[in-house]
Amino acid sequence: MIDWTDEVFFIAIEPSTPEMPARPGWPKLSPSRFSGEYLRAIGSVYADEINEGPFLHIERAYMRPVAVTPQPETLYYQVAGRIRRYIPDFLIEEVDGRASRVEVKGVAAFLHQEWLPAKLAAIGRAYSQVGLLYRVIMATNLRKYPYLENADILRAGRIASVPGIIRSNVSDLLSLRAKTLGEILNHVPACSREHLYALHLDRDLSIDLDCLITDQSIVRVGSTSGLPFWESHQ
Repeated sequence: MIDWTDEVFFIAIEPSTPEMPARPGWPKLSPSRFSGEYLRAIGSVYADEINEGPFLHIERAYMRPVAVTPQPETLYYQVAGRIRRYIPDFLIEEVDGRASRVEVKGVAAFLHQEWLPAKLAAIGRAYSQVGLLYRVIMATNLRKYPYLENADILRAGRIASVPGIIRSNVSDLLSLRAKTLGEILNHVPACSREHLYALHLDRDLSIDLDCLITDQSIVRVGSTSGLPFWESHQ
């Protein structure tokens, strides 16, 4: 039995390539409401409907990454005198240049492997030794209201492009102060909810997603910064 609380030593990271993937046969695309063009637009991803799919769906709505790479690398590290290897689920790259390795875990994994939290913490310590961010996503948190609901609203209402005049007028209005979604609709001619959803996904503005999206939702200039409050990260 490995003592995952023992001292950890980072050894190396081996990037995955098409010729030498970290895990042969990956990435894979599963048919589900979370996969398809909506997610492929931010990178080649796989979407498992149980855990990874909802995560990608919510990540797209809340964090709006510029790139998502599945099974991106193999981490080699030493713990308790033994060399171990680990493959994260995703490499997520944000618009501000930040990048994070992500592991998505369902509750069943923790029920059947009581040592798993300590193992994930050890992996996080290995990454932190070289200044890399490691995020552990609890799949049960993904289903807390209103994360999936807001992601569904943004997905269903998105449009391909926003006319330049609407984009400019919304930007000018928000440069003064934050507005509610309803105020923007009342002040910007021809602006629709679909336009605002598209501008949110394009990172031109940020709709407050802590509550279900309504006309009272606060809208600000700029893209999301930081991690959602419900995440744990090592």
